[in-house]
Amino acid sequence: MKAILKEIRVKKVISIVLLILCCLFLIYEIDSMRYPLTYLYNVRYAERTSSDLAKKVLPLSVLESKADPTERDYSKLDKISGNNDDLISYYLRRPHTDYIRLKGSQTIRQTFVARDDKIKRLQLFFHNPGSTATAGRITVSVLDGSGNKICSSSLSAGLTLNDTLTAFDFTQDSTAVNANRVAGSKVSAKTSDGYSLKKGERYTIQIKGDGVRASSGSVFGIYLARGTYSGAELTVDGKSFGKTQLLCGVNYLHLSKTLLYFFFGCMLIALLLILLPLNHISEALRRRVKNEKWRERIDVNRAVSRLMFVITPFFCYWLVQKSDGKGLRTIFRLKNIFFDFDGLMTITILIMIMAIFYLIFNRTQIASLLTTFLTFAFCMANYFLILFRNDPLIATDFSSIGTAMDVAANYTISFSKRSLWLIVMTLVFLALVLSLKSVRGLRLRYRAVLLVACGLWGGWFYGVVLNTNFLNHHGVFVSGFNAKGGYHRHGSVVGFVYTVKNSRIEKPSGYSVNKVKSIASKYTSDTTDGSATVSKKTPNIIVIMDEAFADFSLVGNVQTSGDYLPFYHSLKKNTVKGILYPSIFGGRTADTEFECLTGNSMQFYPLNAVPYNTNIRSKMPSLAYALEAQGYRGNIAFHPGVRTSYNRNRVYPLLGFEKYISQENLKDPEKIRAYISDEEDFRQIRRNYEAYREKGSSAPFFMFNVTIQNHSDFKLTSGYVEKEVTVTDGSLADEQTEQYINLAKKTDEALKNLITYFRNTDEPTMIVLFGDHEPHVGATFYDTLKERMTGVSDVEKQLCKYKVPFMIWTNYDSDYASKITTYAASASGGSANGGTDGLQISANYIGPYILKLIDGKMTGYDKYLLSLQKKVPVTSAVAYMGDNGKFYSATAGSKYRKYLNQYHILQYNNTVDTKNRVNEFFYLKKKSKKK
Repeated sequence: MKAILKEIRVKKVISIVLLILCCLFLIYEIDSMRYPLTYLYNVRYAERTSSDLAKKVLPLSVLESKADPTERDYSKLDKISGNNDDLISYYLRRPHTDYIRLKGSQTIRQTFVARDDKIKRLQLFFHNPGSTATAGRITVSVLDGSGNKICSSSLSAGLTLNDTLTAFDFTQDSTAVNANRVAGSKVSAKTSDGYSLKKGERYTIQIKGDGVRASSGSVFGIYLARGTYSGAELTVDGKSFGKTQLLCGVNYLHLSKTLLYFFFGCMLIALLLILLPLNHISEALRRRVKNEKWRERIDVNRAVSRLMFVITPFFCYWLVQKSDGKGLRTIFRLKNIFFDFDGLMTITILIMIMAIFYLIFNRTQIASLLTTFLTFAFCMANYFLILFRNDPLIATDFSSIGTAMDVAANYTISFSKRSLWLIVMTLVFLALVLSLKSVRGLRLRYRAVLLVACGLWGGWFYGVVLNTNFLNHHGVFVSGFNAKGGYHRHGSVVGFVYTVKNSRIEKPSGYSVNKVKSIASKYTSDTTDGSATVSKKTPNIIVIMDEAFADFSLVGNVQTSGDYLPFYHSLKKNTVKGILYPSIFGGRTADTEFECLTGNSMQFYPLNAVPYNTNIRSKMPSLAYALEAQGYRGNIAFHPGVRTSYNRNRVYPLLGFEKYISQENLKDPEKIRAYISDEEDFRQIRRNYEAYREKGSSAPFFMFNVTIQNHSDFKLTSGYVEKEVTVTDGSLADEQTEQYINLAKKTDEALKNLITYFRNTDEPTMIVLFGDHEPHVGATFYDTLKERMTGVSDVEKQLCKYKVPFMIWTNYDSDYASKITTYAASASGGSANGGTDGLQISANYIGPYILKLIDGKMTGYDKYLLSLQKKVPVTSAVAYMGDNGKFYSATAGSKYRKYLNQYHILQYNNTVDTKNRVNEFFYLKKKSKKK
């Protein structure tokens, strides 16, 4: 004991305090250790076990089509029976063929024996081919032995999913279990605790209908299991079904006592190791060694410190892999560390980070502490970002740290079993390392060798990993639409490096300020006195970028029961229509917005970049500045979503907008699903126009609007939209596609009301409308359309996902259609119901094109873009089109490449080399006032 007390130092005290705090934290967060565990009555459901069972009886082709239950061959399921058969059906989310019809107010009761002490949800299989046409409501309850209700959940019968799992959650609204949270201004990440049961006791599941009625010619029912389970009895309106049971998954929140004991055991062992009198042990060992040379080298503290140093990168590797959701067997399988590219890349990066810290501080202890803490911070940042926004940490997030801090108060921090693994084990490891005595490291000459090694590695990393296609050649890809999936596949370290590589904007070849000035000298900015009154030459301008607004007739022959854009297609007089080719699909709305407002192209940005988050830190030339300079007022930006989304609250003022309206400024707005409707959105446009006119100004009005009604996803669980139009093409019809076209019909109706309003106003007004991207609907929708396209290039097939309607309408007589330049064959692929006027355009040309039509004042950049448009009518991050009507992939060489390279040089000066921006080229000249 004396030896222990003698060696107590400040570091050991801090280490012990860390362990005590860790222990208290674990006790406080004990419920956070609960995790979902599903039973089919008394048989535990495990994804891996069920997957292995399925692989034994089903061919690979069947398993790979798991996402679409209607296209699988289940004949081999008959080769097995009983409980294993039910496990496979549950895994595939595909029930058997037997079901009980449900109608009216029937009551089904199924007993079960509780396998754990907290219940969260029940998962049942319904037969509901009539989908939302099914009337009535289903209430699922859990009753105790006396018939008292413990918990219940209710769902419209029409929202039960056909032939797959439907969840009845007792802690959340079942209709919103999978709802999108983009429109929410406040998100609570704290999971409810569930409802208490007594493990081993018998309970009853009650399924009660209320006015349930299947659609005409259809049947509504609930599926049965094939196995038999002890303690499970089924009755329908009191009639027994003998040994038959429902195919039902009971989802518990399980607390692993083994894991709890393991954590406390680790902390206890760490405490004992910290208290070990290592100096005393060293002295005892020295006394036993007779060789003086060896005696002097004995230092247990130093040996343990070096051992922890060696262990550190492997511990950090475990932290990263654990945070990515990998199991213990997967993490430490040698082939995954040393013979797998992602694992080898991860461990190499961690070793080099530690080597750099060691090189700087020359202390094994400090290098271990900093490497571990940095890795832990990275893992926890990923954890919280996935929790709050369902996306991990990416390189460009560092440019938005301020915004993140601003909105952090909107989130409630919570922990999970995985995060507790990270926290407890990191604190234990840090406490052990910190308790050791710091030992001096390498001598100067050896540090020089380490410096050279780190320099060589750094040069290779920068020159090869970050500046070539090295990662792509090794199969690394992180989608901007689903970064989480890429991080899980490759590991978060490799995934993050991929985003670093793709966040860098390369300086174009041949760039110089003199080169920019040389190009700019051919295009002189117009001069303006800054005043204007409303007229056909300076009409009110309202630009509407409508969320996911798409016309499927532009991309293929999509047969529907009726026209879902009848008003849009009816517009012909004083209207210009065309096809706009955005750079994005299904998301990243702000990229199309950026192209429209600034005239810049996403083709010259890294993959999946969002300039609003990374590139706009100071005043940037824009359409808003150009219009303001020539007398337009109002200058309102309006987006009925969260104010801070895509950093808009900071970006809009830098783009010249005087006012920004978001959902926080609207009182009790009308919503469809979770989002503010386009009818409400367009109503706000009218209100703001009227409020502006009431101020008595005669200056023309400008407003830029980004809607949100049609935001993904389009699942019924994200909110039901009344079905007025259906997809009659069987190979294209699915839940999300039909939801989408009925949302688009709502947009069409709102557009009709908006146009009608401005038709009846006296002031000349121009409305510009286009979609930001196509909607991300059914999994096979676009693949099917591509397969139907014949006689076109692969690039043109790919563009079926990158085509949206573009329209300019005026309430005054205009001959704008005569100013359109048409080109040869293009990637139409559709019937183009309602027609286009042959206009094909990309978002970067919208601003200059508007100014051209109204004969407005233009900057040199606007004039340059109009000149470029004649040679390259379309340019996006996906493809570009030459004046020969041919489409090329974005990086393909052609005779048009020289024009795009010149464009790249100008854009780099405008967006990156802002200190040397040639402002007289990008802004209008202001007429000097006479003295």
